[in-house]
Amino acid sequence: MAIDFSLSEAELELRKQAREFAEGVLSGVEAAIAPLATPLERFRALKPFYQEMVNAGFVKGLIPVEDGGHRFTNLQFALACEELARVDINTPSAVLGTGLGVYPILIAGTAEQKKRFFAPFLDGSPALGAIAFTEAAGGANFDHPDPDFGVQTFAVQDGDEWVINGRKAYTTNASG
Repeated sequence: MAIDFSLSEAELELRKQAREFAEGVLSGVEAAIAPLATPLERFRALKPFYQEMVNAGFVKGLIPVEDGGHRFTNLQFALACEELARVDINTPSAVLGTGLGVYPILIAGTAEQKKRFFAPFLDGSPALGAIAFTEAAGGANFDHPDPDFGVQTFAVQDGDEWVINGRKAYTTNASG
């Protein structure tokens, strides 16, 4: 049985729209960030480009339809990312980092948590999501018997707030 790898008309249109968006909007990123001295300044300079991605529906594509978004399929996401990253890697990476941040809520959140935590990604604001992983001293060895190599970042409730102590070696969108 032969496998057909042809894209549907809708997939071809999505790829075309992502290409046009990248060439029309994201082509300005390099000029905006090149003269800036620090990673934080460069990250902050992405905000108007990120807002354009929000306006174009890329962030809502991270959220399922039943939760108010219009979730992309994996293929749709790959097609769009390929076109976007061809022109600029910075802004699409911020969207992908946001996707990593909302994913645990998507797969394990309660209905109330989804409503509360997805709201900023659905209202048109340039909200960022993030996920912190990779312990600075021991990877992701959460169950290692030696405490020097296991999870060392903890959240402790203090009244109505949570206090997080520890270090992570990588956090998406940490500059933002």
